[in-house]
Amino acid sequence: MQSASTGELLGHFLKQIVALLKKELELARAEVKSSVRSTVAMVVGFVAAGVFLLMGVALVLTSIVLALAHAMAPWLAALLVGVVTLGVGGLLFTSAKKKGIKKPFERTQRTLKEDVRWAKERLA
Repeated sequence: MQSASTGELLGHFLKQIVALLKKELELARAEVKSSVRSTVAMVVGFVAAGVFLLMGVALVLTSIVLALAHAMAPWLAALLVGVVTLGVGGLLFTSAKKKGIKKPFERTQRTLKEDVRWAKERLA
């Protein structure tokens, strides 16, 4: 390459840049696919949490409130059961939230910085 003209060197450099950009797009696509999977898992977790919260409210809570109403005021029994149910719902929500995207395009950002550094070195 030492005897190549400036035009040839520039052409070779541009071909490398185009190839590099294609690879970066492939990496971005892969990361988007992974992000979509994580988001779907998070949504499924939220739906499951919601279903269980509704079932708990409709079935278990009514029977517990009725059972506790014999030992305390009915309003106090309902309040106690409601607070416990909210705690369980909060735990399910937190668990589903952890399945979400943490750092989108982390690898793409890192490799793009490396590519810019590489291109600067080539041009220098």
